[in-house]
Amino acid sequence: MFSESSIDPDTIQAYRETEYHVFGDYPFTIRIGVPNSALAAGCKRNCAESSAYITACNPNSQTLDDAANAERNNSLRSELIERKLAFIEGVGQHPFNGWPGEASFLIFGLDLEVATEMSRRLEQNAFVWAGSDCMPRLVLLK
Repeated sequence: MFSESSIDPDTIQAYRETEYHVFGDYPFTIRIGVPNSALAAGCKRNCAESSAYITACNPNSQTLDDAANAERNNSLRSELIERKLAFIEGVGQHPFNGWPGEASFLIFGLDLEVATEMSRRLEQNAFVWAGSDCMPRLVLLK
């Protein structure tokens, strides 16, 4: 499925194993390929048929310092507010590989094309997207 990607297979595996934590009033965790009733409920509450879990941190999987990541994250938050998109903050964290958790946003109502454009602009290798079936999928951008 990912054989045409230029992303290292170990990195892809790490993305697939990562736990995508969602905070807010109803916290839950998204896992790639695992149906999620809490995600479905969040979409319903926000009148959305799709969602994307996106970070602005560590572009191209190159570690930035905390200040640079915070600045990128704050810019993304400002964009989401300006575009009047419903979102919940979270952190994507691999359960055991030591990669630092990345501040992220679960954004409601983004279609795949817009989520792809946003993630590319943020220089990300991948993001998590769920359509109307609320099944989290890893979308590779390289």
